[in-house]
Amino acid sequence: LSRDPYEVGSPPWVGHVLYLNCSKPVKNDPMYVDTSPCIKWNSKGHVYAIANDFNTGRLNVGCQVKLVATSSDSSLFKNFVNNISQPFSYAEIQGILNYGFDLTWVRRACEDFCDTNLQNCQFNGEIGGLECEIDYCRTPLGKFVNCGKNLSFHFDF
Repeated sequence: LSRDPYEVGSPPWVGHVLYLNCSKPVKNDPMYVDTSPCIKWNSKGHVYAIANDFNTGRLNVGCQVKLVATSSDSSLFKNFVNNISQPFSYAEIQGILNYGFDLTWVRRACEDFCDTNLQNCQFNGEIGGLECEIDYCRTPLGKFVNCGKNLSFHFDF
């Protein structure tokens, strides 16, 4: 939400792991990773995991999404950025889930320390704090123009 002071990811990004319950076994699709004997739902159907953002057009007939988990694991991000549909093993999927997802407080901190309507704000890892960058100037008539200077302010926590 735009008013939420926290964002998922750093930068805000998450990938997904989907758990599907399928009435029939899925064959010849490496994206569907069999989870048995680890996970079963009422012993009905076949349970699969898919790690990646998944196009609903690839959903096999007779499969239902049972659970969606989020992760900020970099392997999911690399596949997303490079538009790769790389299948993962179940051990890799467990590692992706163990990573969890990142929450960032930068939006809220920027609202507290910078005028986010008039300044760019970001976390600078080199200095270990927030930077509020001013890259504009106010003209005598009150209009804002790009003045070509970047002034940085550092806030420690």
